[in-house]
Amino acid sequence: RETAQAIAQHVGIITTDTVHYFDHLQRPDFDASQAAVIITGPELERLDPIHWERVCTYKEAVFARTTPKQKLEIVKAFQARGECVAVTGDGVNDSPALRQADCGIAMGSGSEVSKEAADLIILDDQFTNVVLGVQHGRRCFANL
Repeated sequence: RETAQAIAQHVGIITTDTVHYFDHLQRPDFDASQAAVIITGPELERLDPIHWERVCTYKEAVFARTTPKQKLEIVKAFQARGECVAVTGDGVNDSPALRQADCGIAMGSGSEVSKEAADLIILDDQFTNVVLGVQHGRRCFANL
């Protein structure tokens, strides 16, 4: 969880200093307005519908160490609430979530199936280059 938080903060996915975890979802004084949330795969298995509603209220959410099936579940849960979802993956089993997501991001070293399912492929496997890619894409779009 700490590694996921450090990476998410480094690449700008988490921009707040306050980070919540699974136990925060159960508190009576729950407030997602000024925090991000990190949920691990094993914790994801314990989410009930009330927890899902709470998780989906965060503006910044990171899911770490999830299975391919859980990735698809996450994508569908957020999309059902009208959210735009990006997901990363590199294996054949990640392909359903990559295809379902609004923006599927595959790693260049990943399987051919995952790259076919993705909208974006990070050729050098450096996730921080997504930001650079988005900036270049916006510049190209502005020049049209």
